[in-house]
Amino acid sequence: MKNRTQIAKERANDPIKSAIYKYNTARSNLLLASIFSIINIFLLLTEDFTYFLFSAAVPYLIADLGMYICGRYPEEFYEGGYGAFDFFNDSVFYALIIAAFVIIAFYILCYFLSKNGRVGWLIAALVAFSVDTLIMFSQYNLASSIIDILFHAYVIVFFVMGIKAHYFLKKMESNAQETVKKSDGEFAFESLIENTSDGETENNIADSTPIRTADFSVKSRVFLEKKVFEHTIIYRRVKKVNELIIDGFVYDEYIARMEFPHILTAVKDGREISAGIDIYNVMTITVDGQVVADKRRFF
Repeated sequence: MKNRTQIAKERANDPIKSAIYKYNTARSNLLLASIFSIINIFLLLTEDFTYFLFSAAVPYLIADLGMYICGRYPEEFYEGGYGAFDFFNDSVFYALIIAAFVIIAFYILCYFLSKNGRVGWLIAALVAFSVDTLIMFSQYNLASSIIDILFHAYVIVFFVMGIKAHYFLKKMESNAQETVKKSDGEFAFESLIENTSDGETENNIADSTPIRTADFSVKSRVFLEKKVFEHTIIYRRVKKVNELIIDGFVYDEYIARMEFPHILTAVKDGREISAGIDIYNVMTITVDGQVVADKRRFF
C-alpha cells in the first residue's frame, strides 16, 4: 500500500492527478464551510458564542439579526433592557433563520451537483462565496476580523484553483479523444503497434512488482477488462479496494470507503498500463497513454 508521501510525490509529478486533487479539494472545502456554517448557527441559537472561522458569514449575520431584532438575546445585550425595544414577532425570527439555512443549503447543493465535473455549480458557489466575503467586509471591522478574511480568501483561492483544474482536465480529455480511433465500437491500436515487433517493446522501463496474487474467489465488481498484447488487464473493486490486475496479479490499488477520482498505474513488459476513474465518472484502461477501454459509470 502506498503511504501519503508516495501519493503526494506521484501527484506532484502527474499534472492530471494534481488537477483532480485540486478539483476535489475545492469541493471538500465547500462542504466543510457549509458544515461549520450550520454548526455556527446552532451555537448562536443556543447562545454559545463560540464561532468557527471556516464558514460563510452571511447566514450567521442573518441569524444574528433575527436573534437581535426578535429579542432572543439576554436582556443585557440591549441598551435600556427589553423595555426600550419594540421587538418583531416570532414569525420574523423563524423566517430569518430559515433564510440562513437556505443559503447554506445552496452551498451544499453546489457541493453535490459539482460532482462528476459539473463545474458550473462550483462556479456558482465561488460567486456566492465572493458576495459573502464582500458583505463580510462591509459589516466586520477589518482589524479585528483579519483571520476571518484570510479564511475566506483561502476558500476562494481553492475554488479558483479547482475551476482552473477542471478546464485543464477538460482540455486533456479533448486532446485524448482526438487520438483515440474507434471502429465498430472497438479501439484501434495503430499507435501502439507501430513500434512493436512480435509483441515486444523497445522501452527500457523497469517492470513493476506485483503487490499480491489477485483473489478471484471473492465477490467483486469488475469495471473494465481488456486483453492487450497477450496481457489481461482488469480494473475492479473488492469491498473498499479498487485494484489494477494484470495477468492475475494486483499491481496497484486504491483504498477508500467512498470512491474519488484516481489513477492506478503499473509497468508490464516495458509498457505503462493504467486504470482509473476521472471526475466525469468515466473509467478507462490505458496502455502507453492510449485509451484501450472506457466506460461511463452512472452509479
